[in-house]
Amino acid sequence: MNRLNNLIIKKTNKIISCKENSVSISFNCDNCQFMLIHYDNSKNTIISDKDKKCDYIITIKDNNKIALYIELKGNDLKQAFEQIKSTKEKVGNMISSNYGALVYKSIPKNKTNIQNIKLQAKKIFEECFIEHTQISLKYNSIENIISK
Repeated sequence: MNRLNNLIIKKTNKIISCKENSVSISFNCDNCQFMLIHYDNSKNTIISDKDKKCDYIITIKDNNKIALYIELKGNDLKQAFEQIKSTKEKVGNMISSNYGALVYKSIPKNKTNIQNIKLQAKKIFEECFIEHTQISLKYNSIENIISK
C-alpha cells in the first residue's frame, strides 16, 4: 500500500466519511489509525485512466491487515462491482482481509442483479455491503472485521 501514499486524503482513528453522487458512507475506525485513499484520482500513477477502479480505499495505516474498497455509484451496480473487484485484484494481494462497499443512488429495476453481485462477491471479499443511498460501517479491532 506504500505505492498509494500520494493518494491519502485523510488519516484518523475516529470517523471517515465520503460522499459522491448523493450517496455516502460513514466508517467508524474503533480508535485504530486508518487512512482514506482517493483511488479514483488523477494523481494515481498505478493504473491508467481506462482501468476500472473504485472511488476510495480505507485501510489501516502502516499494516496490511484489512481494506475496504468503496464505490459510490449513481445506478450501475454491475459496473460498481467490477470497479471494486478490479481494484482489489490490483492492490489487495498483500491484504489479509478484503471487504467491499457499494452504495448506489437509483434503485435497480432488476433485483436479481444485487443477488448475483452478492454471490460473486462472496468468492472475492470477506463481505461486500450493498446499500441504497448511504451506509454506516464499523471496524472491530478485536476480531479484525468490518460490519454494519
